[in-house]
Formats: sequence, structure tokens, C-alpha cells
Amino acid sequence: MGCDRERFLQSAGALSYLKLRSSYGLSGSQVLGNNDWRTLYASAQYNESPGFAPSQLGNDDLRWEQTRSFDAGIDYGFFKDRLTGTLGYYERVTSDIIYTKNIPSSSAFTSVKQNIASIQNRGYEFDINYDVIRNRNTKLSLNFNVAHNVSKALEINGFNDELLIYSGSAQAMRIKKGEPLHQWFGFKWSGRYYQSMEEYNLLSTENPTTGAKIWYQSGLNSIRPGDLRYEDINGDGIVNNDDRVALGSAQPKFFGGFGPSLRWKNLWIQTNFTFSYGAKRYWYTNSANWYSTGLFLKNYPSYVLDS
Repeated sequence: MGCDRERFLQSAGALSYLKLRSSYGLSGSQVLGNNDWRTLYASAQYNESPGFAPSQLGNDDLRWEQTRSFDAGIDYGFFKDRLTGTLGYYERVTSDIIYTKNIPSSSAFTSVKQNIASIQNRGYEFDINYDVIRNRNTKLSLNFNVAHNVSKALEINGFNDELLIYSGSAQAMRIKKGEPLHQWFGFKWSGRYYQSMEEYNLLSTENPTTGAKIWYQSGLNSIRPGDLRYEDINGDGIVNNDDRVALGSAQPKFFGGFGPSLRWKNLWIQTNFTFSYGAKRYWYTNSANWYSTGLFLKNYPSYVLDS
């Protein structure tokens, strides 16, 4: 509801526009395909004879996603709307999220569509625009906006209390009830092996015949120069899956954009720059086998020395 024509606003000095707004709604999602809930059949061949075989595992309980949204905000203007902007808050809860879930291949299928979770998005938005120059033929404006969003898993359906997301064959993320989304999950890096003579003397062994130092041993538990070192989080002396922890979020702490725009008579020039801060990225190069399994006799970039 705008109130720029109210008497109290006309006598408010620099304040020229004020609008309070709010909305609430419930909507569905059409990401569900027409036949995702059905068990489908396709042509097949058995003993050189034509026939039919299941090609998709159905799910009679599959439902559309639903999103419940609420937002509230203030639109403002100062100095005859030369300075304008908005300040808002929003909250969205999406339930019955559709996900292609992996299932045991002994079922003759590898995946099935399921409603697996409910998530919440909550955040703030701020926007400001200022007309540096404003006359009949020329208008130069500067715009800036910034937003902050937090996503959280409210519920996970089924027997599992967490969802695992993989990058290739390696687990990259974990979604757990009550925890933020987009959390990288894995082993905590604490440097590389053979960074000092003390470590060399500690990890190397002696040849029982010659007494010479052996810095590399082949086998399953071998340690080679350049290998990544992971922390034993629970202190049991073994680094395994129990030592995996949250490594940071792929979601930025805040993000936004800015840019000037210019109008001169009938000519418009508009630019826009975007930014984000605080997100952790998954660096696949650092986890590739050629980089993490040892230096050998090759030229490598200098960042293998990072600790």
C-alpha cells in the first residue's frame, strides 16, 4: 500500500515515497513429468523373440512439490524520488521435493523418483538507486543491491536421516535434517607429507640389510611425497569415513550487484556487475588422482607445496 499522496508524507520533508507491502501464497511445481509416477514398459528381446520389459519403476505416492511463500518489505523514496530503494524479508518452505533417488540394482532398476525432503529458504534483500544527474535530456543513475539467504533442510522423508550427493564416485555434500544446505562434506586437509626433515625421519624406515633410509614403500598404506594429509578428527588413530566433517558452504554469505546507467536523449547505456562473498568452491583438480597420489618424476605447479 503506497502513501505518497497522504498529508503526513507531503509535510515529511525529504521523504517523498513510502510503501509497505506483504504477500502470502501457496504454489505448486511442474517439475514432475507426465509419467514419472508410472511403471513404464519398453520393447525388449529375449532368446531372439520380441517382448516387453519394465523400463521405469513407478511410484504411486509421487506428488507435486508445493511452496509456501511469505514476504514483507518497504519501498522508499527521498528528495522527490531521486533516491529510491527497497528493504525486504522473505521466507519460502518447499515440501515434497522431487529427487531421483538411487536404489539397489538388485531390484532391476537403479533409481526412482521420490518426494524426499522439505527445505526452507529465508533471507533479506536491500536495493538502493540514486540519480546523480536528472534533467530533461540526461539521467545518470547508480544502483546497488545486496541479499542474504540461508537454506535449511526441515524434513527428510523415508528411512534415511540424511542424503548424500556425489561428484563422480566421491561424496561431495550431505543434506541432514536441521542443518544448512550446500555444505561440502569430507576429510579435513592438514597439509602434505614430507614437508620437513623431522617428518622424513619419522615416516621413513631403514633397509634391514644396508641401513639406508627408505622414504617410499609400495602397498595399500604407502605414503609418498606430496600425498595429502587428513586429520584424525575423532582421535582413534585411523582416518576413515568417521572423520569426515563439514568443510564449508557452497552458498555465499551475501551476494548482489551494482552498476551505473546513462540516458542521454534517446540513447540508453546500462551496465550491471554481480558479486558474491563467502562461498566455498569444490576444486576437482585438487582431488584428481594425478594430483593427490604422489609427485613422481613430473613437473607440478607450485601449489603442491601449500600446507
